[in-house]
Amino acid sequence: MTPPAPDPRNPLEEADSALEEGDLDRALNRVGHCLRSRPHAREAYDLAARILEKKGSSKEGLLFRLCHDNFESPRHFYDLGFHFMAADLPHMARPILSRAFDLGPDNPNVRVEYAVALAETGSHDRALDVLKDLDPTLLRQNPGIVFLHGWCRLLSGQTEEAGQALEVLDRLQASPGFDPRLRERLGLGFERARAVGRPDPDDLAAWHFIQYGGVVLSQNDLPDMGGRYGVIWESYEEVAGRLASLLALLKHLEVEVTAVITPGGKDAEVLGRAVARHLHIPRRAFVAHEAVKPGTLFCAASPEDLVEVPFLARCSEGLLAYAHRLCWTRSAPLTPDVVGLMAQAHFFPWNRALSFDSVEKKVVERSEDRRPPAAIAGHLADLIPDAAPEAFLKRLDFFHRHRALTLMDGDDCITYRPAFRQESPVKSNRFL
Repeated sequence: MTPPAPDPRNPLEEADSALEEGDLDRALNRVGHCLRSRPHAREAYDLAARILEKKGSSKEGLLFRLCHDNFESPRHFYDLGFHFMAADLPHMARPILSRAFDLGPDNPNVRVEYAVALAETGSHDRALDVLKDLDPTLLRQNPGIVFLHGWCRLLSGQTEEAGQALEVLDRLQASPGFDPRLRERLGLGFERARAVGRPDPDDLAAWHFIQYGGVVLSQNDLPDMGGRYGVIWESYEEVAGRLASLLALLKHLEVEVTAVITPGGKDAEVLGRAVARHLHIPRRAFVAHEAVKPGTLFCAASPEDLVEVPFLARCSEGLLAYAHRLCWTRSAPLTPDVVGLMAQAHFFPWNRALSFDSVEKKVVERSEDRRPPAAIAGHLADLIPDAAPEAFLKRLDFFHRHRALTLMDGDDCITYRPAFRQESPVKSNRFL
């Protein structure tokens, strides 16, 4: 007799079936889906442990096993949630830490870590609710917690209250564990928020500017996406239009770019060559440990291009960082000064890709442009319009007045580009 098919509405049944079939990745995916919505489902922890043990992830499997076997102990859920936070998986950590918090709300470590997970998944108001019942002494004497409290207030639109946290941090500068970068980040965010005023809840560019001091050149105008894209297949004309916005911004800010450097990879090379050709300046490949001169534009294509260039994290005079795309569902080691767009998945027009033709209602294959990068870049450069889109030009004055770039002349206090996180207060219809 054929066993009944698993109920597609029950991710644990799907996971159990996938485990029996040996599809461990799919099994783990379905367990994760269950835990994100049902962290109190005890059987999910047992199933996760069995899958991970089979995958050879014994340490992570043990953490799940301990949660299952000690289901009323907040400690083990805290350990598992902390493990996911350390792995930069806040959306996985959040529901598990919510279980730890429900079991042990009086434990300050549990309360703070849960608040961090809430903040890093964009729920700043909820994080403030969790922090408000914390021992008031910690909100006056622990620099990290003071920063977290102030940062959540800032991204909840409580600008003046964030200023109060700054005053507390200033009094704690001699404290053990004080991190001046946290003071700097909160201080800069506070200054930008006061200059901008509280933006509309769906103004991705303004909130990104408050958080990072950087620019998002273009936004998706579809409802419920918060200015972000899910999957986007760009045309040559669309890529050229975003590069035109980049060049218009630099011109408006009177930033003179004299050279372009690109990391390894075809996509970044094509973008960098196109910008360099349009500006009639040299382009070269990035070489590790090589000094970078003022007036240089680092031109990246994606978050992956930012991983092997840690020198960018620390600002240096005249060096600007551009990334054509950031993935809004994944963190990045640093936030570029200028970002073309936010997308979960993105495809350049010169690469092979499958896309959906909404007119023909069918999947079509786009073939790879087999020309060498220099030829593709020349074609792209010829498409860059002399003027940026009108909608973008209207925003230039806003960015000019309020320090669009992380590093500007005379701004000596800025020393680093912060990591990009998934904590934007702007909501979209996925993951948040």
